[in-house]
Amino acid sequence: MANISERGWDNLIAIFDNVNDHPLIANMQMQLSRIVLYNLEICSGEQIPNEFLSEKADFILCDKKQKDSLRNYPFNLSDLLALGDIFNKSIKFMISGIE
Repeated sequence: MANISERGWDNLIAIFDNVNDHPLIANMQMQLSRIVLYNLEICSGEQIPNEFLSEKADFILCDKKQKDSLRNYPFNLSDLLALGDIFNKSIKFMISGIE
């Protein structure tokens, strides 16, 4: 992923900014969300000190449905920005695993 052009990165990040009402976009968002959690070494929502993101992570990792349906979706761009702040990591790192 290190050889992705800037335009390619823009397209990857844009996937997180789309409304996932299309099955292909929703699937890509879910897979990329799992990659983000993997690169942050998160295997349980309990590792995230933010209730909303923690519950989203549990949904992403093990399909644990939440009462608040907004938490039953993959990460979006706002979530990535919040995770980046919490773990002091860039979006590029969270997607690629490369510092």
